[in-house]
Amino acid sequence: MSTTNYNTERTATRSYALDEAVTSRSEDPVARWVQGERERSSPRVGAVIDERYRLDEFLGRGGFGAVYKAQDLVGEEPVAIKVLTAERRAAGEWRFQRAGRLLCELRHPGLIAGLACGACGPVEYVAMEYLPDSQDLQQVMKTKPDGLPWTDAAQYACELLDALDFLHGRGVVHRDVKPGNVLLSQRGVVLIDFDLAKRIQHDVEDSGEINLDAVADERTRRGLTGTPLYMSPERMNGEGSSPAADLYAAALVLFVLLTRKLPSDCSIQPRTLRELRAVRQLRPPHLHTDLGLSVPEDLDAYLRRALDPRPKVRFPDAAEMYEELVGILLVHG
Repeated sequence: MSTTNYNTERTATRSYALDEAVTSRSEDPVARWVQGERERSSPRVGAVIDERYRLDEFLGRGGFGAVYKAQDLVGEEPVAIKVLTAERRAAGEWRFQRAGRLLCELRHPGLIAGLACGACGPVEYVAMEYLPDSQDLQQVMKTKPDGLPWTDAAQYACELLDALDFLHGRGVVHRDVKPGNVLLSQRGVVLIDFDLAKRIQHDVEDSGEINLDAVADERTRRGLTGTPLYMSPERMNGEGSSPAADLYAAALVLFVLLTRKLPSDCSIQPRTLRELRAVRQLRPPHLHTDLGLSVPEDLDAYLRRALDPRPKVRFPDAAEMYEELVGILLVHG
């Protein structure tokens, strides 16, 4: 059995979890192998990838792959394995490989750690640290119907911004920052799902005709790379990815943690990408006067700057955005 390993660097393992829906059973033999016994929401117990990683439990799905808890038979410790699903092979194989290599190069407490990536026959995989007892922020919000305390939300945002500062400093953009891709783990906030991450350069992947009549939801749409609900105004206008777009998405995450809704849902509740693009040109509502939240005025002003439709008005980088938010916590927290 031929194997290819792009990176075998290993670090201490922790946890990883996703809770997205499973695709229907495929007649493709590789898809059947990847999906395992879907009726029981778990893969075949004992299947081994690359003669090293035994798949023990199906966890969920990311944008390009199915995610499993696995046992590293060499390191004798649990890991998370993402396997490229058969339906995404033709369109996503090169992105999956690129994301795996990038992830294995990056080391920061606020980023999920890639341990190895490679191919075992037709199966592409990425091995990652396993983070036990973790939840993504989307799951955390389900337990907080009135929003999180502002100090908790700001602390999570600070940790996310610290991770983005590191990422951008290494010349990488994530391109899909949203609550579902931010884990709250035992060590704090961890940014996951690097399927769309890439080096910062002239971006041709985001170009293309955008169907503005498509439904405005969390699914990726033709002409847009990422999640439209968490895209900056300039991305909605067809411009390429940049650190600024990641920072706008991080500000949206903070807004949602506080209010349980996106700024756009405070006005017209857009149904299509056309409507979403139009409402993104408006300044966000005031947390105080418009939404009645009891938060420091400095935090209100911070979010209105971070979510301004004009890129030049926003914070220039993650470091300044982080420092400003830390200052608000120190004064009012």
